[in-house]
Amino acid sequence: MRIVSHNAFWFQGMPFTTDRPGEPVQAVMDALVGIYLELRPDVLALQELQDRATFERLARAVGMPGTYAEGAELGQYGVATFYRNGQPVADGKAGQPRPQRMWQTVELPGRCLPAVRVCNIHLPSSRQLGRELAVQRRVAELRSVLCSPEPPAVLLGDLNEPPGGPVGRCLMSLGYLDAAVVTGQAHRPTNVAGKRGDQIWVQRRLEGCIHGYGTLPRERMVGDAAARTFLSDHFPLWLDLDV
Repeated sequence: MRIVSHNAFWFQGMPFTTDRPGEPVQAVMDALVGIYLELRPDVLALQELQDRATFERLARAVGMPGTYAEGAELGQYGVATFYRNGQPVADGKAGQPRPQRMWQTVELPGRCLPAVRVCNIHLPSSRQLGRELAVQRRVAELRSVLCSPEPPAVLLGDLNEPPGGPVGRCLMSLGYLDAAVVTGQAHRPTNVAGKRGDQIWVQRRLEGCIHGYGTLPRERMVGDAAARTFLSDHFPLWLDLDV
């Protein structure tokens, strides 16, 4: 099972200096969809979708069913999860605390293990909230997902924080492992700033099921599409699980 995660940056490409996107730039969307299809995901988890119309265009382009949820407080920070075989089970629409952006969980059948729950999450950044409040909100939103009666086996997305921060410490305290660390690839950045705010974490019980991890290199995100410098400010990353 291959799970791909990417902050699509509203399919605007870089440079794009506001957080008020219009429609996707078609050339950027086409280029990113080409990358997604090349990676052959069984699950495709995307962050920063501006509206349902964008989700519906993507569903047709990737040829997979999926589920969409707009941002709770900031509607343009929606998330979408596409899957070849699975079903949605929860999202943050009625979550407590109410997420600033959004999260959603899907359940996937396993052959060797029971059903695997995957959470696609986009945690708050200090851009709107300031540093101290953003840290508090990130941890609170994360705990609301991980401390549920049926927590996800895999949590991934844009955590808006380096792995060693409060979010990472919370994940480790609840028995999750950083897939990049497990596979010896924690040195690989996941955004154009050279940092690793996009992450994939798995429950410790799945450590032996990790078959591979990767992140698209920076040069693959350089594109001529619509004269953009980069297709997104984030790089796609993936996890291969043998379940």
